[in-house]
Amino acid sequence: MNTSFRRAPWADVLYACDKPWWKEYLPEVNRTFGSGERWSTSFRAAGDYGLHHVLSREANKRWGDGCISRGLNSGHQALSLSVVFGAARVVLLGYDFQRTNGQKHWHGDHPSPLGNLGTVDKWVAHMGELAEEIAVRGVRVVNATRETALRCFPRIPLEEALA
Repeated sequence: MNTSFRRAPWADVLYACDKPWWKEYLPEVNRTFGSGERWSTSFRAAGDYGLHHVLSREANKRWGDGCISRGLNSGHQALSLSVVFGAARVVLLGYDFQRTNGQKHWHGDHPSPLGNLGTVDKWVAHMGELAEEIAVRGVRVVNATRETALRCFPRIPLEEALA
């Protein structure tokens, strides 16, 4: 999801929700991101930048059937999108959901005027709701993030998650 493309230019999918992110990072994405699909919930970003578009709903509203849960952050949305795509198992990386080592994101802050942890206090609660919905769907999610505020998914070391 969003700026994590720098660490995974080989990924099958790059998801970022809003047009300002795409406007800021699209030149770099075009230079460095492989042939993976590009997705957004923004009609304008999809139209202007040739992205795939996915509908979204508020975190506490019905989602699925091609529509993702919003949850106020890209991590929530990317996880929801993976479930909509049919994932049976998901390993979370970089899901800090807190300030870690003084940074707002594992990859560093986004430049102004992009958002940086504006509603992080709500993210954890929304992710807990999403975790319950995902469990009902039979999808297994584990969190291999080194430092995280999320407690709604089992925590395991990355090596174990990939074994």
